[in-house]
Amino acid sequence: MRMIPEWASRTRIQSGRTSPWTLVRSLVVGAALLLLALLVWALLRRPAPTIVTIIVRPPTVQPVSAPPASAPVPQPRPAPVPPVSTRPAATPVPPAPPAPPVVPTHPVIAPAPPTLPTPPAPPKPPAPVVKSRPVIEMVFALDTTGSMGGMLDSARQRIWGIVNKVMQSPSHPIVRIGLVAYRDHGDAYLTQVLPITGDLDSVYTTLMGYQADGGGDIPEDVRQALADAVQKAGWTPDSGSNTVARMIFLVGDATPHDDYTDEPPTLTSTARAVKDGIVVNAIQCGSAMDTQAAWQSIAQYGGGSYFDVPENGGVTTIVTPYDRPLADLGRHIGSTYLAYGGGAGESGVVVREKLSASHRATELDVEAAAPVAATADRAVNKAINPDAYRGDLISNLADGSVKMDSIQTENLPKDLQKLPTSAWKQEVQKRLDERKALQAKILSLSRQRDAYLAANAKKQSPKTSLDEAILAALKKEAAVKGIHL
Repeated sequence: MRMIPEWASRTRIQSGRTSPWTLVRSLVVGAALLLLALLVWALLRRPAPTIVTIIVRPPTVQPVSAPPASAPVPQPRPAPVPPVSTRPAATPVPPAPPAPPVVPTHPVIAPAPPTLPTPPAPPKPPAPVVKSRPVIEMVFALDTTGSMGGMLDSARQRIWGIVNKVMQSPSHPIVRIGLVAYRDHGDAYLTQVLPITGDLDSVYTTLMGYQADGGGDIPEDVRQALADAVQKAGWTPDSGSNTVARMIFLVGDATPHDDYTDEPPTLTSTARAVKDGIVVNAIQCGSAMDTQAAWQSIAQYGGGSYFDVPENGGVTTIVTPYDRPLADLGRHIGSTYLAYGGGAGESGVVVREKLSASHRATELDVEAAAPVAATADRAVNKAINPDAYRGDLISNLADGSVKMDSIQTENLPKDLQKLPTSAWKQEVQKRLDERKALQAKILSLSRQRDAYLAANAKKQSPKTSLDEAILAALKKEAAVKGIHL
């Protein structure tokens, strides 16, 4: 027996028929129950949910260089927000910790202040002009014919003394000398020219080699002598770094050959000398009147001085007890010579051997032929003249142009090159010390010799001597150039 709900029975009893609204309500309720049943069924068939943990890392920011002052300052990007799942979870998932704030890796740089223009640097003061030692250049045009033997002897005796007086003057000038020996047509030579040089040993050995000879007639070839002295002597041009005084000393006893029309007249050469800044002095040996007129005219037009000296030069030589000791010291100081230069290889060896051979020959010539007083004066020159020896390492070390640590082994003589560095340096230092000691002894003896000469000076002629005339002209004409002797 089918059971009927009570409310349905009651409805039927009350109305005797089914109400339309009742039917609709029943349909709605039934549909809702069906949907609910489907939803429960779907949930029961779904697998269990998987729990996913989301880890949020801060983004990696690469370091960047600071932006320029005018660029906008970059702002940090916000951290990404993790997605939120809309699916229901079987169990509650604890919330993820908040992500750390992202901090930019570069500092925020404030705009740079405006760049101000750099003020100009103050002008540098002009560099001081360093004046080097003044220079005196002398060319002696010497008559070497037969009558001039006495004058040549005087020149050989006093040339070193003249040079020493000039070098020891307040200006301490450098002295360079040239020679022109002249004779006449028909003789062994017309002229022989030694160009201007600071190698005074070369000058002296050349002077010692002059012999008085020739000159049959009275006039001599003075024209060619003056022309060569002006044009072939090799004068140094004046420069801004030093002062050069240039002088010619014409020394002779005979008039010029004015009939030699193929040679420039003496006054023409004199005018050219003056144009080139060269002073021409004339020293007459003897008292020939025609020579006097010609010599005075040359000196006048050459801007120089005229002197009348005895035929033999009028030089007085006083022998002193200091002459021989000074000469010996001069010989000893020459033994400290050490050839240097030329470089490596056979060519360098040849250069150094020539220097050494020339030095030895000069020492032998001076010792054999020079007067003792002259060798004493030469020894003094070796003590006061920094350029006394050419191609000499010891001189270079003494004047500072070469330092001991900068000596190049290939420029040394062969015997020193074979030694260890310490050994040849010891030998070089030994020679340097020895030379300094010898120079000190020479200067001490020289002062005693000068005092002796001053106490025993005597005058043999009322005329000016050759050395006195040269020194007087030097003092006068050097002063014009600001060189005080």
